[in-house]
Amino acid sequence: MYKVGEFSTDGISAPQALILKLIKGTTLSPKLPTWSLMMKNIYSLGSGKLANKDFVLNILYKDDKTGNSINYLPEGKLANKILLQVMGLDNLNSQLERQPDGFFDFIDGVTVESDKGKIVFPFVEPFGSHLKNMIADPVIASKYIFQEIYDSTQTVARQMAEKNKFTLKGQYSSESGSEIRLNATNIPQGAVKVTAGGVPLTENVDYTVDYNMGTVRIINSALIESQTPIQVSLENNQFFGFQTKTLVGTHLDYKVSDNFNIGGTILHLTEKPYTQKVNYGEEPISNTIWGLNTSYKSQSELLTKIIDKIPLLNTKAPSSFSFFGEFAKPDPRSFKGDIKCR
Repeated sequence: MYKVGEFSTDGISAPQALILKLIKGTTLSPKLPTWSLMMKNIYSLGSGKLANKDFVLNILYKDDKTGNSINYLPEGKLANKILLQVMGLDNLNSQLERQPDGFFDFIDGVTVESDKGKIVFPFVEPFGSHLKNMIADPVIASKYIFQEIYDSTQTVARQMAEKNKFTLKGQYSSESGSEIRLNATNIPQGAVKVTAGGVPLTENVDYTVDYNMGTVRIINSALIESQTPIQVSLENNQFFGFQTKTLVGTHLDYKVSDNFNIGGTILHLTEKPYTQKVNYGEEPISNTIWGLNTSYKSQSELLTKIIDKIPLLNTKAPSSFSFFGEFAKPDPRSFKGDIKCR
């Protein structure tokens, strides 16, 4: 038995501090005893406070035969029962009478945690052991249950395409207070546009933007108190602007003689983005530059004689003649393809 922190029975009383520690494994692994204690029936929508108004949620299954997403299983005893009812999320009607009506039962604290923006399934393993028990046919159940999402890590479970066919789809409205999460990072400066009731707002006057964390904070209290609908649009450059660059080239020299040499150089540079949407100034290019060079040197008796004829000059060393020249020409070419710039 291991003791971590302090217990209230240790005689700790005010104003002394009772030290508590939360124990958590350094790695998430199904082999750890804490794996079975994790809540695997709660799904976060990544939103603020949820409202019952306009809230719609469906559980869909992708049918391989038709290629469509359906809200029921195509065979077995559950063929005529929608998945919301199978998962225990549709037991009441709009008057809270015990009569399924085909819509998600929005019950705060039971099926949803509205303050945290989470959906709560009433069963620990809704797409695993619960679905298996509801189908009640081991052969049919083996085709549909997705037990791996409870027994394996998320990375391993996602690789099982034959089982990963369930999706949650719907719509909701939420209240996020003064802070709005954009669910994006690496946002370029000036890419966030905020409007209130269709009227553009001014940055650093009505709102501020954390471009690194991807959040917008409304600082104009009048907008919050009036509950004016606020809309945020943005461009995320997390995957835009990156380019693949390739530079290849060669230089060749040919020695004709000890005094004469010729050579040539060619370079080819290409830059293109990963996607069709790029920034201005980062357009794709495909350029080639080639050039020639030569050098020549030799001794010249004629040059020595000419210099000797100049008054007061008398050369004693032989004269030499040398020449070196280069020529280069770029060959830019347009990049073929459908490229959209922003």
